[in-house]
Amino acid sequence: MENNFKESMTSGSTKLPAPSELFVTDHLREAIDVIALWCYSYIATSGGAVMTTQAKRATVYLEPDLHKALRLKAVETSTSVSELINNAIREAIAEDAEDIAAFKGRVREPLISYDEMVKRLKKDGRI
Repeated sequence: MENNFKESMTSGSTKLPAPSELFVTDHLREAIDVIALWCYSYIATSGGAVMTTQAKRATVYLEPDLHKALRLKAVETSTSVSELINNAIREAIAEDAEDIAAFKGRVREPLISYDEMVKRLKKDGRI
């Protein structure tokens, strides 16, 4: 396996070996992923400028599957991980603002208990 890689690199061949032909530890694989993402982000954002405004750094702990999905989405959409996270937060806050506005618009409506609501639904044949 290692010989195939060495041969391809020294023979001038542009074909790289398949990942299964390489002995790569999990640590090395993760380091390669991080470097690849950093390079991608640097290139995709014109020299690493992630945002036009002053960005704040934050440490966020993600579940491994969510982190992998986020990285894959970043690559697929040519968007940085930071930009995806910022967009998701903006959407969540905008949704909260819509909910608050809806509550304010219904503040004068009479309150109804859960029991009363169940009775109405049964009476109307909905449950």
